[in-house]
Amino acid sequence: MSIRAGRVRLPGTGALAHMSGLRNRERGTGLGFESAPFCPSIKMCDVIHVRPPTPHGCAFLTADLCAMRKKVAAIPAIDRAAFFERRKTVMSDATTHARDCRAWEASFQADLRSRRIPLIREKLLSLGWGDELKVLGSQLDRLPLVAEPIELTESAWVVLQPSLEEYLAEVREREEKNNDDELRAEEKMRLKLSKALERQKRQHRKSRR
Repeated sequence: MSIRAGRVRLPGTGALAHMSGLRNRERGTGLGFESAPFCPSIKMCDVIHVRPPTPHGCAFLTADLCAMRKKVAAIPAIDRAAFFERRKTVMSDATTHARDCRAWEASFQADLRSRRIPLIREKLLSLGWGDELKVLGSQLDRLPLVAEPIELTESAWVVLQPSLEEYLAEVREREEKNNDDELRAEEKMRLKLSKALERQKRQHRKSRR
């Protein structure tokens, strides 16, 4: 089964339907039923599932198109207009249902994350990783291990804990190294300023002689 973008011809049509090009993406891709008797002007998305536009145009499964060709070929020309109207309603309802399902799934996953992330933070805080959590801030919440929309059970935490603690240990080590580097840099600067002060004092004493 393949996905393609190109030209198609369905039975009973007198024109080719273009599935690529900016013009078709802007206006909607017609199937060429305008010139066929008893057939209204329709779009590809009215009869088969069409993937979102790509740089090369809309895409569809060739198997879907072949199946639709066979179905249309078996329908008397005089009945095709009614068939396409019914098909358009079915596809519209399917699109609406799919959109509602995606919205429900997004809400469900957001609810899982809203419970999972604070619980993970609470457990890590109790294990002594408070400083590292402050360093990471919201970055921790975006880690795939943390943000995964799965209920955090005790058995799941047993699997998750070692990886998170290993990650936080690396954060701690990095911060300690950065702090050491900052302390060394600060000490070096103090020494440099101290030497400059001594030179200034010597110069001042010389000028008073």
